[in-house]
Amino acid sequence: MARARILIAEDEREAAEVFAEFLTMEGYEVNTAADGEAATHMISENSYDLVLIDLVLPKA
Repeated sequence: MARARILIAEDEREAAEVFAEFLTMEGYEVNTAADGEAATHMISENSYDLVLIDLVLPKA
C-alpha cells in the first residue's frame, strides 16, 4: 500500500522539521515548503493527500 503524501507549508524551519519528523515516523511521505510560492509550485508538480498550510505564509 502506498504511503500518504503530505506537504507542510511552513516558514519557520524548526516547526516544519518537527512536524515532518513526527509525520515521517508515523509512516507518511512528507515534503516541506518555506513559502507560498514554493508550496504552489510543489502542488502543481506533485499529488498530495494532505497539505498543511501556515496561516501567515510569505509569498502566499
